[in-house]
Amino acid sequence: MQEEIDRRKLESRTVMNPKKEQLVKKSIKVGIAIGGGTGLQLTKIFEDCLKKMAQKADVDITFEKSAAPYYSSYEDIKKFENTKDQSIKEAESLHDQYTKWFGSYDAPTIDTVFRTSVNAEALYLFRQKVGAIKEILIPTDNGNRILLIRDQTEGFYSNTSYEITDEEITFSGKYSKKHLQKVIALISARARRVFEGSDYLKWYIAKHHLFGYTLEVWCKEIDRSFDLIQPDTGLTQTFEYLKRKNEKNLLILASNEVGDLMYEPFMESLQSSAPKLDLYSRSDFLNPPFNGKLVEYQTCLLYTSPSPRDRG
Repeated sequence: MQEEIDRRKLESRTVMNPKKEQLVKKSIKVGIAIGGGTGLQLTKIFEDCLKKMAQKADVDITFEKSAAPYYSSYEDIKKFENTKDQSIKEAESLHDQYTKWFGSYDAPTIDTVFRTSVNAEALYLFRQKVGAIKEILIPTDNGNRILLIRDQTEGFYSNTSYEITDEEITFSGKYSKKHLQKVIALISARARRVFEGSDYLKWYIAKHHLFGYTLEVWCKEIDRSFDLIQPDTGLTQTFEYLKRKNEKNLLILASNEVGDLMYEPFMESLQSSAPKLDLYSRSDFLNPPFNGKLVEYQTCLLYTSPSPRDRG
């Protein structure tokens, strides 16, 4: 969100007269998707903070909120007899809201979105619809940075079809070369920007051995500089990377389920840096009508003392 304000501040310098530069005040419109629970309180805090930031940057900012709060937790959604059907409705409602906010590729009606918690079942379905990938930029104790990308669209979490009975759950996931091409193109551009042109390592961590090395073939055809790594090896190599000095920066593309599991070990391993960390995530939506032009920001959970293993 800060980078969006900074960008708008820079863009506000428009030459109106060749002999005299004049400042033109810019504006940002933010959509807010409100979950239940503490969603309303968090929204108020977010609005107040952002207004102050925008005032300092000399940017006008307005907000448009979702019509009603979404169910924010598993406990909320359990009261429905069929949670999957309710989650599908929630996901479709979110998709309709974001589509309305976005407007069109050529003339979006909002610039960015802030979302509080939405129940996981609906959120995963929504992410598949919009083609979401999540990005977290993590500074390390050795002075390097890790750009962790979680593909939230495909993989084992992507229930493209499912059947739930009292005795059995059947579902199917999906990987596609076309989607992987879009993801790698976008994250490579992001990495060049955040690493400021410096060289960096590229890892794709996924359970690729289950598919006859097809993912490896796709990955190498798209960008041969990526190393395709199994999840267990990837976690080991990541922790070894965190211990080394004078290492290159690191871009990690993680499949959905791997990215889900990697976040908390990262945070715990970096606890000593907690006072220095100010983390947030951004999600880009790759599917139409968004096509990478809409960004959603979300705060990240950061563990501080006591550590998760000490909480009993």
